[in-house]
Amino acid sequence: YADLWLHMVFDDALTNLEIFVDNYPHDKESKSILALMYGQLIGDTAAAFTLLDEVLAQDPSYPTALNWYADLHEQSGNIDKAIEYARQRLRYHPNSLGASMQLAQLYVSQSLLDEAVQTYEEILQRFSDNAEALLKLHQIYLRKRNFKKALSYLERLKAAHSDDPYQMRRYCSWMANFYNWQGKFKTGMNYRFQVVDYAKLSGDSSLISSSYSTIARYYHRFDMLDSVRFYAKQAFVYATTFQRFDYPITLVAIDTALISEAKPIFEDILNDSRARLPKETWELIDVLEKLFAATCIADTAGLIEAVEQIVNMQLAGGSDNLREIGILKVHFGEYEEGRDILSRFVTGPDELVSGYSYPHLLYCIGIANEALGDIDAAIANHDEMLGYWSNPQIELKPIRDARERLARLKGRS
Repeated sequence: YADLWLHMVFDDALTNLEIFVDNYPHDKESKSILALMYGQLIGDTAAAFTLLDEVLAQDPSYPTALNWYADLHEQSGNIDKAIEYARQRLRYHPNSLGASMQLAQLYVSQSLLDEAVQTYEEILQRFSDNAEALLKLHQIYLRKRNFKKALSYLERLKAAHSDDPYQMRRYCSWMANFYNWQGKFKTGMNYRFQVVDYAKLSGDSSLISSSYSTIARYYHRFDMLDSVRFYAKQAFVYATTFQRFDYPITLVAIDTALISEAKPIFEDILNDSRARLPKETWELIDVLEKLFAATCIADTAGLIEAVEQIVNMQLAGGSDNLREIGILKVHFGEYEEGRDILSRFVTGPDELVSGYSYPHLLYCIGIANEALGDIDAAIANHDEMLGYWSNPQIELKPIRDARERLARLKGRS
């Protein structure tokens, strides 16, 4: 266990645990942990399932084995089987918070929202202030478009955790998102600044940096470029490791005339990162270098290639980057592929609950559908987008463009 959890020497941990299991074949805990290592570290799910079968033959109710069984099936894409084992775990351990949370999240992943609501509500009956359950119910009701009900769970979160800066930071972040659904972008930004205040109370520099970065990103969406530059610089002050790359990339993204300022900063970060970080991380550093170079010359194809490489590494927030690829492809004229990428985020298990990104993706999909000749679908996309943002506090470019496109398309249909 010291090799595994304390020293992170995984090869030694695997060898020692195999020896231990050979000598103590009836030890359920060690055999379950070894199964996890087979599945997670070396990708041998068959060996992992064999060990878990042995544990469950010995004790069908053993919670660790049931937990790993559900996890491994989920990772393998067999969600029905994962749900089966999660239900079995909960039947044997009805008071287990972990078992209930696992089952509820599996329901969400399959868009079984009513079942998820029931399970999370059962959790709240026993743990009325459980922050995760409250936030998950908020997100589910956003997907159901029951905004009044969604807001009620945020207010319960605030009432239960008003003294906790981490939870209040989450509360303010989700309140900002809630107002974005209505196009109340200025109101949302007021909450974004409260997110920074609570991040500072936590003392976590990474949280502070990411909070400022979010503000900069929204000002970029609002075309308030001076504010983008200012808050990106604030994020840079608190940035750690890979967060530091955001600042010079943001500078050239808002104005390529800032290359002379951004390039020395980027190169200093690049050299420092290569000097301090293990070589195993250099592949990502190399891709960030490509991303910066492509941004400097507004090379859309180069941007797509760099972001695709990041997605393939499964690092730095894969779904966010995948959406960025879809948006870039639509604007680059690769309409069908871009639409196919973005469509998975507006319906089904991966449907977004972001009050900015969901309507914006509808706009991008509408552009693609128009270009591909599917006029009725394009009209539906822009209609739905403008339904959320019918009276925005800020007239964003996509809103103005969607109105113009919708009027033109309805005139043709």
